[in-house]
Amino acid sequence: MSLANLQIKKGKGDSMPPFSAYKPSKEAKKMLNLVRADFTDGYSTMNQPFVEFNNMSLIQRMRRDQQTFNTYSPQDGLNAPGLDSWKSNAMRPIARNKVISTIAHVTQKVIYPRVSAQNENDELDQDAATVMRLAMQWAGEQSDYEKTQLYSAISAAVNPAAITHTEYTEVYEEVPIINDDGEREVIKCLNEDYSGFKDTIVPCDEIFIENIYEHDIQKQGFLVWRRVISYTSAYKKYGYKYDNFKFVQPGLQVFYYPATDSFYEQYDEDLADNLVEEIIYWNKSLNTRQILINGVLMTEPDAVNPRKDRKYPFTKSGYELIDEGKFFYYKSLIFKMQPDVRIINQLYEMVIDGTYLNIFPPMVITGDDEITSDIIAPGAATVLNENSNIQPIFPGTNVSAGLNATQLVENSITESSTPPQFGGDTAPGDQTKFEVQLLQQNASTVLSSFAKQIAFAVKDYGNLRKNDILQYLTVGEVMNLGGEGSAIKFKNLLLEDQDIEGRLGSIKIEFMDGSMPDEMTEKFRKEQEMALAEREGLDNDTRIYRVNPRLWREMKYKIKITPDLITPPSQQFESAMALAEYDRAIQNPYVNQEKITRDLLLGAFPRTAEDPDSYMKKAEPATFAEVNQGGGVGSPKLKEEVIA
Repeated sequence: MSLANLQIKKGKGDSMPPFSAYKPSKEAKKMLNLVRADFTDGYSTMNQPFVEFNNMSLIQRMRRDQQTFNTYSPQDGLNAPGLDSWKSNAMRPIARNKVISTIAHVTQKVIYPRVSAQNENDELDQDAATVMRLAMQWAGEQSDYEKTQLYSAISAAVNPAAITHTEYTEVYEEVPIINDDGEREVIKCLNEDYSGFKDTIVPCDEIFIENIYEHDIQKQGFLVWRRVISYTSAYKKYGYKYDNFKFVQPGLQVFYYPATDSFYEQYDEDLADNLVEEIIYWNKSLNTRQILINGVLMTEPDAVNPRKDRKYPFTKSGYELIDEGKFFYYKSLIFKMQPDVRIINQLYEMVIDGTYLNIFPPMVITGDDEITSDIIAPGAATVLNENSNIQPIFPGTNVSAGLNATQLVENSITESSTPPQFGGDTAPGDQTKFEVQLLQQNASTVLSSFAKQIAFAVKDYGNLRKNDILQYLTVGEVMNLGGEGSAIKFKNLLLEDQDIEGRLGSIKIEFMDGSMPDEMTEKFRKEQEMALAEREGLDNDTRIYRVNPRLWREMKYKIKITPDLITPPSQQFESAMALAEYDRAIQNPYVNQEKITRDLLLGAFPRTAEDPDSYMKKAEPATFAEVNQGGGVGSPKLKEEVIA
């Protein structure tokens, strides 16, 4: 049960459910009705069949694709009971293997949003862009960006869309501690698990949209994110922030009944005793974000979207477009391979059944003796009279034809997913450098469309993250200094294991308070640079950036993405290309033969690449005759060569 299909269930004697203590205002009722109406429309869209999904709804399409990915079998691999119990019910995990292989290669090189200056010829713009790149890297480490992109790619390959929610949040909670005096004290502190930059992969069946034929998620009139979470998690997120959370009880939905203009409580069969329904509603035209827990409105009815850019905090990507870019969802890799996967599983069962029949064919027994199947066993001795006869029945199964058909369908699946070259498989025999490059280029082309879809989502993600950084990291916190008044403190960012002029070190970004003027004289700038140089000199492994948060926030930035970052060539391809280049250069008199032997020949194989010098022939010292023949003992050049 959810907000969209919640119906009143009367008790004994047609009595109404108990009243709720929740008494919202008139404005809150209007907002609740709007959320419910939009949620109902989104719920209808999610459960409506569409031609683009092969006349399935979004829910049905997701369930079918996930079953294929997980190699779902109704019999769980067991044979069906009855006369057909001998038949195979095996399924090949070919779809799952192809998805895992594709994801492994596409995500081997993580695509990061790259920040550049609005004016690349301006030194101030370049410095600001450098700080933004470092800040985005720091935020990516906080939100575990690499894991987010991996999970998003898997979702895009399996589901109709990969939707990622990104936000910056600060959640405080009251924690009891023992103070220095040994007394129990309750303090308010930041919950690190729920605070900071957070990314969440959102399943498609949790996002309700306005128009399924609007591809751009930012152009949707409204978005509703509905999910079920534990009461404990909801309390940590909202219990200390919103007063209305006191009306929330796990397992109980609060709903409005217009006939009596009252709110009632009703047990939700879909929620256990420790779960609640969390609904977050965005409306672009109203620029509002509303939060409901079990039907109780947490936020004020006039609450605005906390994002200053007024965008939805979501990015969307998929495997392939279904049409020219109108349909909201995509065609997943599983959806694309599904017809061929179904054929392969049917052929696989037939090949196994045919092999059973060929190895152990059925028998026809004629004569007076009664011979049952339990005496037909290796080493069994059975005496028959002269009128008895046993003849096997050969059904004429052609297992080879089934195997050939299976290979043909597998080739079709390969065309839709990852080429075998990306798995390290190469054609038999020697290959020229041109052939290797051509195979690698063709293999990359197959995945280029998927990589571009990922790149588009990364660009949208980068713009959302950039705006979050400018909105939240450049805002100072008021610190109470006791009797000395108060001061504003800004956040400092620390990035470790950074490349600083060829060595590993740390980079520290300090957002300064009002002590740093907006307009700096050349003298003041040099004094600041000298002071930073002295601080860095004390710790040679740290680079420090001091930033004026107000000026940095007002700068303009551009997000650039290179969408052609496909997986680098496999070891087999790199070795083949090195050997092809070695064959071309071995007879060239202008090439250093010793170096190409060490790098291209010995370096092409793991065993010799670790220490190629140990396999190289040592140079023998020149004799006096060889030196004298080359130009005389007094030749300085020859002396240097001999000594070397």
